[in-house]
Amino acid sequence: FKILTKKGKVKWIQANIHVIRNEYNKITHIQGIAEDITERKKTEELFFISNQRLKDQFNNTPLASIIWDLNFRVLEWNDSAQRIFGYSAKEAIGKHGTDLIVPKEVVGDVNLVWKKLISEKGGSRNTNKNITKSGKTITCDWYNVRLKDAEGNITGVASLVDDISVNIKAKVLLENSERKYRNIFEKSFDAIFLLKDGLIVDSNNAALAIFGYKYKSEMMNISPAVISPENQANEENSLALATLHIKNTIEVGSSRFFWTHRRKNGSNFPAEVTLTRINDEQDNPLIHGVVIDISEKVKKEQLQSILFNISKEALTIDSIEEFSLFIKNELHKVIDTSNFYIAFLNERTNMIIAPYVIDEKDDLTEFPAKGSLTGHVINTNKPLFVSRNEHKELIRKRIVNQVGKPAKIWLGVPLKTNNKGFGAMVVQSYNNKQAYSK
Repeated sequence: FKILTKKGKVKWIQANIHVIRNEYNKITHIQGIAEDITERKKTEELFFISNQRLKDQFNNTPLASIIWDLNFRVLEWNDSAQRIFGYSAKEAIGKHGTDLIVPKEVVGDVNLVWKKLISEKGGSRNTNKNITKSGKTITCDWYNVRLKDAEGNITGVASLVDDISVNIKAKVLLENSERKYRNIFEKSFDAIFLLKDGLIVDSNNAALAIFGYKYKSEMMNISPAVISPENQANEENSLALATLHIKNTIEVGSSRFFWTHRRKNGSNFPAEVTLTRINDEQDNPLIHGVVIDISEKVKKEQLQSILFNISKEALTIDSIEEFSLFIKNELHKVIDTSNFYIAFLNERTNMIIAPYVIDEKDDLTEFPAKGSLTGHVINTNKPLFVSRNEHKELIRKRIVNQVGKPAKIWLGVPLKTNNKGFGAMVVQSYNNKQAYSK
């Protein structure tokens, strides 16, 4: 019981009291021995509080808490264990773990974990399949602790169990989503970049092909300005303009614009660029960039414009020389016309007459149709595109002869009326075998 000392301090004492009698069996006094057990009482109270807290934690933790005996049978089973596995404490207590929540296919693995726990050789953490009362298979993380008595003997095992099935499903979905995105990223026909802090941090294979690089590492951690000419078509500095577009994308969320890019070999090409912010990091968000090479589109637009201009001028220009010069200058917008001529066939004499010739090495204005590449084009009424070696092969086969200076590349197209060839338009290059393409 409690006592109050002279100084007002409360103490706990344990008293042993004896009644003392005389020889006549009369009570003469009471003799007592009082022991101050205040500290012991405090320890008992702390132990009680600690046990109560452990009990509350055991019952209220969101993890399943299970106490096992040495034979792997359930001694205690909390509410979360019931929620996760479906069995009530009444149904679970006394049951063997492998009969209760372990699927048959993993019984061997679980028994091995149990042996390691009891022999103190491991088993404190493992992840395995479990089965619920309804027969549903779930995946759980197990955290196991050996329970020991005062002498250090193992008396059982305490387990905390977390159902991670939802996490694993979410992880699988995320991995599938990332794999799907990565496939789209890698297999896209358009060049795709990921930008962070204004630098390229990833690119797909199409980007390597379009820009002429062999390895991704060559395009990593560089500004888009590095794969652009110093200035854009509007004469603005590429670096300053790229920084502005990136800043605008961060603020607005996306932007689309036309841009001139530069390949590794130094050639420029027109592109349509779309930038999209793809996360919410305010300081340095990730930006998804798509670059579409619109060279062919621009070229087609240029060709349509050229054809329109030539058709329009054909109605107003009377001089063949003046008209030929106009055609040359228009075509020069898309191909090299440094060596260019327009020729007509005189059927009576079978001679080629070229009223307009611009050439670095030749100035032939009249030559025989027979044996010439120009005559061959008019005669077959088909375009002819030959390299120097292909030209030599035609000479070897005696299809044509060498007329004029040999060129590294030669391209001629027939001029027709009523589907009959009457002339040809020709371009050639003496020093660049890649000057033209089909």
